[in-house]
Order: sequence, then structure tokens, then C-alpha cells
Amino acid sequence: MARDSVEIWYATWGDARAAYLVDLIRRTAESVVRVAVFRRGQAARVLRQRFAREALVADADGAGATLGSWRLDGNGCAGEIEDVALDCRYRLLPPEVTMVPAWVGRISAAVPALRSTPGTVIDAQSVPGAPDGSARSPALPCVFTRYRVGDIARARWFLITAQAFEDSDVRCEISGGWFGGRWALTGYLRLGDRLVPLNHPMANLRRFHAQSTGAEVGPARRFEVTYQSRPLSLHLTAEAPAEAFVVLEREGPTTIHTTLFGSCTLHLTVDGTQRQLTSRDRCLLEVKG
Repeated sequence: MARDSVEIWYATWGDARAAYLVDLIRRTAESVVRVAVFRRGQAARVLRQRFAREALVADADGAGATLGSWRLDGNGCAGEIEDVALDCRYRLLPPEVTMVPAWVGRISAAVPALRSTPGTVIDAQSVPGAPDGSARSPALPCVFTRYRVGDIARARWFLITAQAFEDSDVRCEISGGWFGGRWALTGYLRLGDRLVPLNHPMANLRRFHAQSTGAEVGPARRFEVTYQSRPLSLHLTAEAPAEAFVVLEREGPTTIHTTLFGSCTLHLTVDGTQRQLTSRDRCLLEVKG
């Protein structure tokens, strides 16, 4: 089977009532718009629209893309698919975090080269919880990410995106990829305006440890990771009912399971100060395996 090399731009935003994940995907043989819609009390839906590969037009610097009616970049996400019309404007919090450097992707075609930037929604239609989609949103957290993976069918990963801890301006994103017979982890913290990158590939082999990577444990899928360095340590647990996950995609022998209604607890120690933070039903949790 020939490799399917994939480039993806995606944005996600929402709250515990409704949330959205929009992907613009350029594959070897086609381009695809994929929109996952999560609404409380309803089954999650994944909508797709397929195009010729050349229909996706990426910006010259790769920081955005257009496909069909959809436009996705560092300023917002807008488009229509079936009965879903979205128009979300956001303000990102630079700099973009290179979670996986390009040289790692050159060593292993099965490791996604992730670049991620958190932000805040400043204006959106089809607001979570609004029955007619006409209201405007409050300030919701969001994430804009782009990545490339050379062999999507072989890739295995998990992702925890927690951008809305209660009574806190802390944001956290951690990803793990299967590399060299073990999980290689990366990520970042934002402590208000302070960015704490956790993306040093070699140092992370000893600093990060994955205890649980999205396997079903009883009725839930569970994630657990720890990080330890001299000034900072964290212990992050996340889970959601297995039924809250949707099959986002099947790639060769692997399947991507995703929810936007995950919950996280973060035990964080920075410069000797300990904090415990919680985010309920507002986290993106994903596992591909």
C-alpha cells in the first residue's frame, strides 16, 4: 500500500454545551473538509466534503488554507457543510509552538510535525448552546493547529488539549507520538502571558512519562501523563465516557477516536508553588491506534 502523506490545518473551539473541530486536509489523492460537531444531549456528528487534491490552496507561508467554501487561518474559520454553517473569528496568543520539529518527521514518516497556537474567540456564529445559531459567543478558548505526517496509516498518537481550566488562565496541550518503540511526548503550558514550552525532544525522553494513552478503562477512555524538570512538574489526568468519543477517521489499520467533551485535572508545581486545576467537559481528547 502506498503511503498517504497528509497535511492538515484545524481549529477547535466551544464549551460544555457544544463544540466544533474543523479540519482542512490535503491527502495524496484528494482534499477533504471534515467537521466534527459535538452538542450536549446529541450524538456527535462527523461531516465530510471531498474535493480534488489541487482544490486545497495553502497560503505561501503554509499558515492557512482555503478549500471549497471554507477558509481556515490564524484569524478565524468559516464555511458551510450540509446543515452546519460556522463563522468564527479568534485572536491567537503568539508565538506558534513547534511541538514536533520538522527533523523528527524526516526521521520517522509516522510522526506528525505539529505546530499549535492557542487563542480566544472574539466573535462567532452558530454559538454553542444557541438553538438558532444566531447569537454571539462569549470569550471562548480555541486552538489553531497545522501539521504534516508522511505516513498517516502507520502513525499512532494521542492528544490532550485543555484550554479552559476553572478560575484560571492556565492552558495546556500535550501530544504523544509512537516513535522508536516508545511514546515520545511534547507540549506546552501557558501561564497567563507566560509561555512554557515543553517541546525539547531529547530532554523529554526523561522528563515526560505516559501512564495511560486513551485506552478504555471500564466505561471511559483515560489519559495520564507526568512531566518533571527542575523548575516545573505536572501530573495531568484526563478522561471522558467512551460513548462521548466519535470515530473521526479510519486510517489503514488505525482508528482516530476524538471527543471535545473531555475533563482534565492538572496538578502543577512551578517554582515551588503547587496548584490543582480542573476543566470539566471542555477538553479535546484524541487517540489514534
